[in-house]
Amino acid sequence: LVAALELRSVDLQSPRNNKGHHTQEMGLKRLIVRRGQLFNLQLNFNRPFQPQTDSITFVAETGPEPTELLGTRASFLLTQARQEKVWSASDFTIDSNSLQVSLFTPANAVIGHYTLKIEISRDQGQSVTYPLGNFILLFNPWSFPNWKMICL
Repeated sequence: LVAALELRSVDLQSPRNNKGHHTQEMGLKRLIVRRGQLFNLQLNFNRPFQPQTDSITFVAETGPEPTELLGTRASFLLTQARQEKVWSASDFTIDSNSLQVSLFTPANAVIGHYTLKIEISRDQGQSVTYPLGNFILLFNPWSFPNWKMICL
C-alpha cells in the first residue's frame, strides 16, 4: 500500500514570480501577481505525486465570505492542460518528491488578497487540506478582457 500523499513544504517562488509580473518593486518576500498571467510554485511531498491515484484540488479565496457565485472563491483541479478563461493549475512537472505547477488566474478574476490551499484526495475518498500561503492579485493592464474596445 502506498502512503498517503502529504505536503511537506511549499515555495511560492515570490522573487521569480514578482519579477515576471512586474511587481518586484513592491517587495520580494510576499507573492504579488497580476491577473491573466501564469505564476509558478513548487510543492514538496513525502513521496512522489502519482497523477493516476492522487488528486489535487487548489482553492483560492478572497474576502470575508468567499463564494464561487461572487467570484471570490475558485476551486480547480490539477490538470496537464491549461484553460484560458478560468482559474487553472497545469503544466506540472514531477521531480522526485517535488511538483512544479503553474497557476493561471483569468483576466476578470476579483482583485484582492487571497489565501491559497490544496485539498489532496485519494482513491478511498478521504481528503486533507493544506494551506499554501497568501498572495495579492492585482489588475493587469496587459490582459484586460476588453482592451480592444477601450482603445477604439
